[in-house]
Parts: sequence; structure tokens; C-alpha cells
Amino acid sequence: MEFGYPVFTSGVGMASRAGALGSTSFGFDVFDAAEVRAGVQRLMSVDLLRGLVMVVMALDHVRDFMTWRAAPPEFLETHNSLAIFLTRWVTHFCAPTFFFLAGTGAYLMLARRSASEVSRFLWTRGLWLIVLECTIVWFAWTFIPVPIPNIIVIFALGVCMIILAGLVYIPIRWLAPLSLVMIAGHNLFDGIRANTLSTPWREVWMVLHDPGLLKPPPHPFFFVMYPVLPWFAVMSAGFCFGVVITSRQRVKYTAWIGASTTAAFIVLRSSNLYGNGTNPDMFATGPWHHMQSTAMTVASFLNTTKYPPSLDYLLMTIGPALLFLALATRLDWGRGKFSSKLAVFGRVPMFYYICHLFVTHLVALALATAFHEPAKHLGWMGGGFFIGHPSPGFGFNLPMIYFAWILSIVLLYFPCAWYANYKAEHKQNKWLSYM
Repeated sequence: MEFGYPVFTSGVGMASRAGALGSTSFGFDVFDAAEVRAGVQRLMSVDLLRGLVMVVMALDHVRDFMTWRAAPPEFLETHNSLAIFLTRWVTHFCAPTFFFLAGTGAYLMLARRSASEVSRFLWTRGLWLIVLECTIVWFAWTFIPVPIPNIIVIFALGVCMIILAGLVYIPIRWLAPLSLVMIAGHNLFDGIRANTLSTPWREVWMVLHDPGLLKPPPHPFFFVMYPVLPWFAVMSAGFCFGVVITSRQRVKYTAWIGASTTAAFIVLRSSNLYGNGTNPDMFATGPWHHMQSTAMTVASFLNTTKYPPSLDYLLMTIGPALLFLALATRLDWGRGKFSSKLAVFGRVPMFYYICHLFVTHLVALALATAFHEPAKHLGWMGGGFFIGHPSPGFGFNLPMIYFAWILSIVLLYFPCAWYANYKAEHKQNKWLSYM
């Protein structure tokens, strides 16, 4: 179990308590417990999806470590490179998939645990992730051995798990619409800017919705990259999706939800009326517009806001992810030779996440040293790309970045495969569910 949800090959299934949670109120024809345990064991496509987005995530971080640009890829007018933009854009699928499937896994835990047991696991797991973010994960990013709290992805994942620990008691028939309303409506609050508020409301609003520096550097500082809204609603929506994944028609319903979500993105984004934020300090905020070429106009259409995740961003990423899940389940892709290797990463995502930060950081440092690039910021106490100060001449081109990414994935496969086997052989060790 990683990120607070069980591996789908572990034989978990629909809880007999589901009716008490309101999970059958939508009319789904759910499996009984024995059928789900057998069926979920065959659902390798979830590990495949999770593994795929984790591999893609490494590309984003390799790019971060190996380039230094005055403007990020989201600033289309500045760099005007479709290849660089797409290298960044494809990684947008990672975080929403993590949060969504974390909620789904929490629902599936109800097959063998009571709601109170699941709640306790979620809040303790959440606290553990917060500690990891501030210590080991921060060190992997920066090579600075000083614990610093920053609400980046793992910290936010932990906070959302703590919130979900309370939400699991809400019946699905209420939690599902509440989650969707929060996801769809949070952009209505974009006009409230943290810098216009006084303490402590400024800090509260930054944690909730308006990312930025809670406390500026030098050390200790506190940076919010992943505000709570609407990430916790994405996780709770994934929790409600557990009803679908345990139904007899899971492929049909998953495909329908994925297609509807993707279509909603196209319609909403085309209208330019709502859904992509209004904060001028954030990347890719606002409507799309025509650019000097058709390709870059398409890039502008796909250039949605991640910080905080806009409605457009979430529709654009979760919809296709669910379509992939439905197709991979229908065609049983998870059992292929190549896909089974990708699924290894999906079975140990937290272990992979920590390892990939060290590997990509060290690969970038090694290549920079080999090619005589000024890379002091990648070394000991250098700060990495988060708080380091790369020399103006530092950086590699895209072919080199993709080479480093492939090299990193190859290096990561072996420890991840070992750990996946170790976990499978030591299921009695409950502490493994926290790592």
C-alpha cells in the first residue's frame, strides 16, 4: 500500500459496509465481496496507470534539474517552443492521478477495515507524509540537510489524507456531489488574493487556495505550492469513484465518466468564460488565445493552471486518465511484457517517488560534471532548482534531457522491483504500508 491506498493486486474489494456509506444509492450493480476480491486481483491496469504517470513525472523533474530558463514552459509568448511546452504539459497528468487514486484506494480499504480503522490509517499516514516532505524529500530536492516545511505535493497529499480521514464518515450520496461542487466552484474564489488580506487570514488563504511564500527566505521560509483547495476534493472524488471501480460495469462507467469529463474540458475551455483562474501571478492563468501558428494556438488551449489546479486543468487530466484506465482494463494491458514493468512502479509509488528524486538529482549532477557544466547548485547544500542559483550558462538541450530521463528510469527499475517483491513477501509487516 502506498500513498494511503492498497495495491490492486492485494485482493481487496468492496466493503460489506458500503451500503451504510451510501455507496449503492447510485444504482450500480456492485460485486459481492468474494467476486470483487477475485476481480480486483485482475485489475492490473490501475498499477499500469499509476506506474505510467510516475515515469512521466520523472521527466518533469529531470527537466527541472537540467535546465535553467528565465521563463517556465507555460509562458508561451516568451519561449515559443512547442517541444518544451509538451515536455512539461504531459506531466500535468501526474498529480491529479495521484490524488484521485489515493481516494479510491481509501474506499477499497473498507473491504477489510472498519470506517474508523480506515480513518485512523489516513490521518496517521498523512502525518507521516508531512514529516517525509519536510525531511527526506526536501533533502532529495536540495541536498540541504536542514528540515524545512513547504507545502509541496507530498505535504499536500498528507494534509488531504487527514481531511479525508473525517470525510470517510459522510455517505457517498452526499460526498460525491459535495466533492464535484468544490472542484467545479473553487475558481469562483480566485478574486480573493492573499496579498490583500491581513495576518492571519493571509496565511490561511494561501494554504487554502492562493499559493506563494508564507514566509520569505532566508531560512527558515515556508512555501505553498499545492494549496488544499481543491486537492482534497479531488481525493474525496476518487474515494467516491470506488463505487464505480467495484461495479460489474466498471469499464463502461469508467469510460463514460472519462469521456464526459474530457468533453466538459473541451466545451468549457473553448468558451473562455470560466475555469482557468484569474491570478496574474500564477503560470498559465486565464483564457486561451490565438497565436502565431496553429500548433502554438493548440498549446495555448492546453495551457491550463496547475497552481492552484483550475477546473480546466483537472478536467483536462482526470478525464483522459480515466479513459486510459477503462481501455487498459478492457484490453488487459497490465499483463503485457512492457506494461508489467511499468506496473512495478505503480505498486510502490511512495518508494519510487523518494528514490526518483535522488536518482534524477544525481544523474543531472553527474552529467553536468561530465560535460563541464557549472552545476554548483546541484551539489551539496546547493539548493537544487528550488532555491539554488544556477549560473546563466547552465543547461542541456531536450535530447540530453530525454536521455537522462530514460537513464533514470532504467536505474530506478531495479530497486523498485526488489521492493515490490519484498512487500509481497512480507505482508505481515504493517509498517510497509507507510513506506
